[in-house]
Amino acid sequence: MLTASELESKIEELLERNDALERELKILREENALLKQWRFGRSSERIEPGQLSFLEDGSEPAEESNEEEGDAAPKRRRSKKGGHGRGPIPEHVPREEIVLDVPEVERCCSSCEGPLQFMGEDVTERVHVKPAELVVHRYRRPKYACTHGHEIKSAALPPGVIDGGKYEASVYAYVAVAKYCDHVPLNVGVR
Repeated sequence: MLTASELESKIEELLERNDALERELKILREENALLKQWRFGRSSERIEPGQLSFLEDGSEPAEESNEEEGDAAPKRRRSKKGGHGRGPIPEHVPREEIVLDVPEVERCCSSCEGPLQFMGEDVTERVHVKPAELVVHRYRRPKYACTHGHEIKSAALPPGVIDGGKYEASVYAYVAVAKYCDHVPLNVGVR
């Protein structure tokens, strides 16, 4: 049997050990949270604002203001003019015209066998990459219509990587090679 003083010293010893274990548990939980964040959290390789400005408008990225956050009014996003969807490709990017025409033998109506007349064209633009050079391929596809109103024909658009996509396969290949073969991170500033 233990005496009262021995019990008190044993209780003090257990309380100190309990405090030490609680501190260790707190440290381990923080380390675990950091490791989970590192392993499963957002990657450090992010696209910086203005990083892809060479594809958008050709201007330099906007400089951040040095005002304190408390003094500055909250910034509002400007809405895009022209509705939803992606914006147009900037005009400063050179264009190459590619005409995809319906063959002469197919320029007749399949219903009445009458000739199809030119009635306009569809224009689709996709960005194409030449090493260290951007060029927009502009596909012009003349449209032909039956004079009796039976049908309209135009040449088929070459398939893209993504239907309705803005970029050709060369752009995706260029980015993949730069990232995985040349080990260039995505957040490299392009000016």
